Amino acid sequence: MRKTLRFVAILGILTIGFLIAYRSTVTWIAEAAVIATPFTLEMEIADVSTPQRNVFTRKVLARKSNGTTVEWSQKKAGTLRRILTMDGKKILVSDLIQAKTERQSDAKDTAALKTRLMNPPEDCRLRPGMKLKGHTSIRGVKVAILESQATPTTPAPTHGRKITWYMAPELGCEMLRYTVARNGKVLTEGKLIGFTKGEPAAALFAEGVGFKSLKPSAFITEQLVRMGAPDPKLSAQQANELDTE
Repeated sequence: MRKTLRFVAILGILTIGFLIAYRSTVTWIAEAAVIATPFTLEMEIADVSTPQRNVFTRKVLARKSNGTTVEWSQKKAGTLRRILTMDGKKILVSDLIQAKTERQSDAKDTAALKTRLMNPPEDCRLRPGMKLKGHTSIRGVKVAILESQATPTTPAPTHGRKITWYMAPELGCEMLRYTVARNGKVLTEGKLIGFTKGEPAAALFAEGVGFKSLKPSAFITEQLVRMGAPDPKLSAQQANELDTE
């Protein structure tokens, strides 16, 4: 009996020690300074299912050497930019509604991002089901080619769909190209149209001087209204989740 109690006590101490060490590791990674490869890339996403290439989104992704990242997404409805800092702050800025909103990321998410930037997996397999098909280079940057296939349990319209990613380990596994194909025919393509290494322009990270600050739920609702969404109203639960995360 005494041996059993002693074993349980030791196991408990070891478990507590592990949890403390794990939590300390997560906290250390989350708070650590990041040294990332700085760059600016431009990509256009187009419908290529017909002979006439139809570009429906243009994106700019830029990262500073401290890890701060901004993504510009330009559509017909206007420009939306997302700024992510390494202390976990996420800022959304909309030129369409002249507004911005801010949220805080979970410490584990921030730690995972920092790990990916400082020590990215060589094959960039970040999602289940990704299969490494080989390596190549785009604009002088080595990329891993990965594929995933829609499963038989997905809805009928997605049967046969194959997504191919071209991801760069040295850039924190960011995508430099991707295609979506069905039955061997490419339907959508994300294509790199510009790439520069080095610290990006400071203007890309502007947080909307003079823009009104809104709660996340109000920001999304107003954005949807201005974009002409048929049912832009959020439920009370959705709004609460957005504003309290």
